[in-house]
Amino acid sequence: GKNVIFNYAQEIFVSAGFDVDGMFINIVITGIANVVFTFVALYTIEKWGRRTLILLGAGGLGLIYLTLGTCYFMGMTGMLMVALVVATLPVMAQQTKYSIKGTAPAGSKMVYMGNRDSHEVLDSAAVSGGQFSFEGSYTKDALLFVRVDEAPRFVIMFNDGTPATIDLSTNVLKGSAQNQSLNYYDRQNDSLLMQMSALRSEVLDAYYDMSLSEEERESNAEKKGAEVKPELDRLTDKDRELMAQMLKENEKTLVPAAFVDNLVAFYGMDGFKEMLDANPPYANHPALDEIKYRIAQEE
Repeated sequence: GKNVIFNYAQEIFVSAGFDVDGMFINIVITGIANVVFTFVALYTIEKWGRRTLILLGAGGLGLIYLTLGTCYFMGMTGMLMVALVVATLPVMAQQTKYSIKGTAPAGSKMVYMGNRDSHEVLDSAAVSGGQFSFEGSYTKDALLFVRVDEAPRFVIMFNDGTPATIDLSTNVLKGSAQNQSLNYYDRQNDSLLMQMSALRSEVLDAYYDMSLSEEERESNAEKKGAEVKPELDRLTDKDRELMAQMLKENEKTLVPAAFVDNLVAFYGMDGFKEMLDANPPYANHPALDEIKYRIAQEE
């Protein structure tokens, strides 16, 4: 991506036939172009959608690099090379820097950061003195996860460009207002889901008591199911209320995109489609791609 341009700007422009003064002028030009097209990306990313920008960016970048490499191979120099270098910046401007640091539980060795939706690990950091940190660039507003070692639970956040600090002992995040809201509702939702999972496990344990006959196991599971049902219903209603509150407080943020499964479960596909028809800020987030595909298939 554009990091290649900035990291090797000196070599690129010298190879293109520029002297030292010309090289520095061209570096300034690429820096200005990067700033300008970052603002262009902020406008187009919500209008066109991230998927469209990523596909256009990948195709455009491949074509430009092919042309640039061909020009170098043919020994071409001058402003054409500068124009091609600057042309790489608009198609990569949707990248945003991330800065994540925090503390990890005692005994932790590694902390991993990645894309929550694709499960791809993007970065890792060794824990030193109970602390870790990440610095880099990734797709703007991508939904990221941060977890310690092989822990099943993790903290999620949007790559919105605001530095974040995370305590992985409590999974509490401090950062942008959007990410702090996401963190609050994610922790509340996780707590409810863990309680519901424990109740369902009691039913399964009753059924899988292999010291009993199948008839006895089925009877015990049925009794246990009836016993835990009121509490399960209470927790489900509480989670539904939590999601309603989350939607009300985050009408103008991306936070609802992180809870798409909950929203579909509580409001149904038709209800969720009505939400998207209002074109909220989260409507074009990649986290919704699978659900939007299913909606399109049903129409």
